[in-house]
Amino acid sequence: MAKGITKAQKTKIWTMRHKLEMPEKDLRDLVECVSYQRSTRELTRSQAKRLIDALEGKKPMPKTSGNKKCRFGKRATLLQLSLIEELKQEAGWDDEHLRNFLLKYYKISTPDELDTERAWFVFKMLKREKAKGIHVIS
Repeated sequence: MAKGITKAQKTKIWTMRHKLEMPEKDLRDLVECVSYQRSTRELTRSQAKRLIDALEGKKPMPKTSGNKKCRFGKRATLLQLSLIEELKQEAGWDDEHLRNFLLKYYKISTPDELDTERAWFVFKMLKREKAKGIHVIS
């Protein structure tokens, strides 16, 4: 399962928000563009890192669109991410193998950057890879 945001990351996000004098609504819009939900509590560690990098000016701020979808569509759910993680291990893939697959086909490096449609495709592909690795002994 994708690891949830740490207490230190939550503190840093809210400290940066106050330092930048950013209205809470603007912060929640940025959270939505990173994770497609508005609560910092529901961020994964990598989503929180991307948000912190944007707040610190290390990466460009994500484009916000209010309550509209950003980028491709609705972001992959925690359930999808945890299923992908389980199947990745069961299929015998390591983090590097999955990262290379995501870079090749989607130009992203982590599963939490997937939208829901692409997450299901990755899930199905990993399921097939797992099935290939299972040999019935008679």
